[in-house]
Amino acid sequence: MPFYARLQPGEQAHVPGTFALDPSTPPGKHPFEITVGDTTVAAEALVEEVVDLRMSPGQITLLAGSAASFTRTLVVENAGNVDLPTGEVCETPIIDSNDLIAAMVAGINDSDKSTVEAMVKGILLKWGDMTPGMLITRRQAMVLHPGQKLAVEIQFDLPPTLKPMRHYWANLQLYNATLSVDIYTTANYGRKAASHGRKRESSR
Repeated sequence: MPFYARLQPGEQAHVPGTFALDPSTPPGKHPFEITVGDTTVAAEALVEEVVDLRMSPGQITLLAGSAASFTRTLVVENAGNVDLPTGEVCETPIIDSNDLIAAMVAGINDSDKSTVEAMVKGILLKWGDMTPGMLITRRQAMVLHPGQKLAVEIQFDLPPTLKPMRHYWANLQLYNATLSVDIYTTANYGRKAASHGRKRESSR
């Protein structure tokens, strides 16, 4: 706690000072003492709960061809002061990269344009196509302690409902950290995924 002041005999002054605590100091009340010269005074630090999860990289790209499952290694760090438990499975919606206006125009063009109801139905169908399924992530369940930093393997599973030659994206939210996932499907993704699905159904 560095500070500087020059006082004349009998003079008093308010001098600001900064106390640096370890970022992993647990929340709660922490008593301590301040000694200046031959004077010691009691003090107390009130530490609030800090949730600060960090993931690197913050963005990944998946090129989906015949495979619909991918494994990536991420570095995760608990930069806060509380334990952060994580589960084994997480789901997040996959969004088509086409925006709402583009989907609306495409829906109108694909409809028979005979009535307003037909055009509205076409728009709603296109908007529904913007969320074709869920991105499922799997990882080992763990508790990340304050100050802990680990390399973690995460499996990304794509649904068979994605269309070929499209760009999708998903945002995986874990506490305050966000992982952006870009998904590009190749020309054979839909056919491969559908054929695999039919084989599994016929084998039951």
